[in-house]
Amino acid sequence: MANRKAAEAAVIKYLKELEGGDVNAALYTALFKSMSDAEFERWIDALDSGRETIHLIIPNANDIKLDINRTVKVGEELGAKFFEQLVLTDPETGEEYTTPLSYMVLDVAMRRQSQHLIKKQSIPEDDRVVDHLSGQVTGDSKGGKISLPELLVIESKGLETSLLELIKVRGGDDVALAAMKEAIRESGTFNVKAIEALGSKPTAIKTLRALLLSVHLDNTIGEQ
Repeated sequence: MANRKAAEAAVIKYLKELEGGDVNAALYTALFKSMSDAEFERWIDALDSGRETIHLIIPNANDIKLDINRTVKVGEELGAKFFEQLVLTDPETGEEYTTPLSYMVLDVAMRRQSQHLIKKQSIPEDDRVVDHLSGQVTGDSKGGKISLPELLVIESKGLETSLLELIKVRGGDDVALAAMKEAIRESGTFNVKAIEALGSKPTAIKTLRALLLSVHLDNTIGEQ
């Protein structure tokens, strides 16, 4: 029983320090009161094996705010080491080297995107059916589409040129698209930066500007 009291006190202590309050501490205090010694022992065993974890509940739109410095302090007190020197491999020479500075290394949650462009592709016969409001192919001429989450993944990888190709050249800019096709016919390839220099805009931008002007909202959309 003495060991249980010490374990409970440690859990409550660190919950309060992590949260900066006592909301989660109160939840676990109530939980411990409802557990028999045998149930508490099984809970501890589950923690030791990794089958169970201690949860910190932080509701949205609440006064409870997590603090990085506070979290790191608690972690270090518990023996966690957040900062490590990294061993990196030079992509050109294959030589390994250790970074002079230490960086935070954490296990973070990862959610795999459910959207896959390959599932949404088809082979259209032509690209002549175009939506006059967006400038994008539609109907039987549409071979595929890309969603906002997919675009955000591309942006997170720093593939800005690919973004320009998808949302400008192939995304409704008829001048850029014509330039791309002409370049492909002449050389078998094309350069997005060269096409960008033409200064053309996707039709959707012109449409949005016209819609705003139609309700007497002056704007500078598409003028940059």
